[in-house]
Amino acid sequence: MLLVLASVQPADLSGEGVSQPDQAEAAEGSEPEPLVPYPHPLITEVLYAVPTSGGDANGDGRRHATGDEFIEVTNPHDRSIALSGYRLVDRHMGERGRFAFVFPDFMLEPGQTAIVFNGFDAEWTGPVGDTHRAPPGANPAFEGAFVFTAEAANRYMALANAADFVLLENPLGVPVQVVVWGNPDQRPPTEVYHTDTIVSDTRGSVQRMGPAEAMRPHDRIDRQTCSPGVAFPKPPVPRVAPSDTP
Repeated sequence: MLLVLASVQPADLSGEGVSQPDQAEAAEGSEPEPLVPYPHPLITEVLYAVPTSGGDANGDGRRHATGDEFIEVTNPHDRSIALSGYRLVDRHMGERGRFAFVFPDFMLEPGQTAIVFNGFDAEWTGPVGDTHRAPPGANPAFEGAFVFTAEAANRYMALANAADFVLLENPLGVPVQVVVWGNPDQRPPTEVYHTDTIVSDTRGSVQRMGPAEAMRPHDRIDRQTCSPGVAFPKPPVPRVAPSDTP
């Protein structure tokens, strides 16, 4: 079972006025609003428990329980997003083992995706950036997404498999979005635009299928363990048995 708790907060979280969706427009079948308002990116996939089979997410030829972890963010809006200063962290607030990544100066255009790999003991193919500089271009090995490495210094700087959270903060340090699983010993902020609470075991990543969709275990979408670079994967089309009727 997958339970998602959503929360939309006042405009001061982003420093800008945030208008509520127009009810009449929504009733006419318009596209639903993204889970986070502009100018924030949306966390679209998190691989926090690297599977033993199909776990080589960074494509360096070997599965690593730490280095293959990743967090994917996407621009679900129709305007560019300045990612500079946005930060991704886990629950280890103030501790040496904390995973943390701060985006460098970088513009994420509408529909574009950025992937932040843990990066411990990893080798790379194609353009890759870090917290100091953006990649020089999109990486074709990851569906044209922009790849970053957090360059974790040791295997303990990682997301916990059983219980942890990923928090997206804006450049002012204000919480924007949280993905939480298990029962972490440090609780995530509650005053955020959106919280995904994962209450089921996963054999890979958790992923969205659209900008207003909840997270769900990836293997229940397309039977794959993860899809770094694909913001919104599509489930496979069911096979139809051929008919004998002419």
